[in-house]
Amino acid sequence: MKVIKILAIVLLVSASVFAMLLPLDGGLESNSTIADGKLQIDITGTNTHFKDADEVYFWLSTNDSARELFCPAAITIQDNNSATLTFKTDTTTKPTFYNVFASTSTDGTMMLKNGVFARQVIVSADNSCRNPLESTIVWKFPNREILAESIRNIFFHVPMWFAMMTMYLISMVFAIIYLVKKNLFADYWASEFVNTGTLFGILGMLTGMVWAQFTWGKFWSFDIKQITSSILLMIYFAYIILRSAFTDPHQRAKLSAVYNIFAALTIVPLIFIIPNSSSGSLHPGNAGNPAFKSYDLDNIMRIFFYPAILGWIFLGVWITYLYFKYRTLQHKLLSR
Repeated sequence: MKVIKILAIVLLVSASVFAMLLPLDGGLESNSTIADGKLQIDITGTNTHFKDADEVYFWLSTNDSARELFCPAAITIQDNNSATLTFKTDTTTKPTFYNVFASTSTDGTMMLKNGVFARQVIVSADNSCRNPLESTIVWKFPNREILAESIRNIFFHVPMWFAMMTMYLISMVFAIIYLVKKNLFADYWASEFVNTGTLFGILGMLTGMVWAQFTWGKFWSFDIKQITSSILLMIYFAYIILRSAFTDPHQRAKLSAVYNIFAALTIVPLIFIIPNSSSGSLHPGNAGNPAFKSYDLDNIMRIFFYPAILGWIFLGVWITYLYFKYRTLQHKLLSR
């Protein structure tokens, strides 16, 4: 248990420190107007250095790989986070979405997908506008649309849910062990793992609600995953209440073990299958949204995300062990 305790502390402290201290990558927003055959795009950057960087490039493209480029006829940089681009257009009407690209020697290359919608064909200027530059800061978190700085919560909210599910599944294993061996200590382990898992579930729900307030505009929006997660927690709340209804330890252990097994079987449907099959969820991974793909987790984030999951799981095992030791001491005192 000492090894698990040390691993929990090291993994959680390191993941938390890096999650809070690593800088966020640059992000882009745009607002466009068209008049007199010219398209004007006002670029607003986040964590960008348009003015201070030695080299700055802007361009538009109709695809992510930037093979078809449209160079601005004029560029006006107001400050590090503001720039105005002017593009020429012809009279041909062809409604098209364009991706906005910015590349600086300080920030590297940034893209705003479908950042501009133009009804007239854009004419590229006769100059070279694409020169993707690597960022001077290699270790940065991606700046995702809507999420911005709140993306750091992924190292707390999501690992807590993974830890919760792990605690519940381990509890089910001990429930089965009790039914086979009739060992009360297995029942104690099962009960304490449920208690720890429920604690993580409550923390995961609270961190998710705070995240939802920043990204969706409200703490609770009756998102399908919010609803199914709440149902899962209520199922395990019922398990805790069920145990308090019996005084005979073996009767309590037997009924709790059977209930525990059926409760564990609802985890996958409630957390994964039902939300993922819904078309109305705002959560990543639902309704065609990406989950743990390149859009949500880049390689830098994965370095800290997976250790954070292990850290929360080890912390859960450590907490459960402490409660189990307390329960066994209680058992010994009562047996005397």
